[in-house]
Amino acid sequence: MNIRTEILRIVSQSVPNERISVCENSRFSDIGLDSITLVELIATVEDEFGICFTEEELLGVYEWETVCEFIDIVQMKAESSK
Repeated sequence: MNIRTEILRIVSQSVPNERISVCENSRFSDIGLDSITLVELIATVEDEFGICFTEEELLGVYEWETVCEFIDIVQMKAESSK
């Protein structure tokens, strides 16, 4: 499974406006993800990849600006959980 491709798919499905395309450089604020949607996105990613974000990491979620940053974090967590 390609983590980048899967994250892009999951994020794209979370975007409230179907007309907005998502790429790695997309900013969460620009694609319309609010805090509730972002929490749901994280839960989906945790289930999909068998990872778990710590409370500390979740408190920093609003510092993630782009999809690429999120992908990098998920990749690191997935690799460290192997």
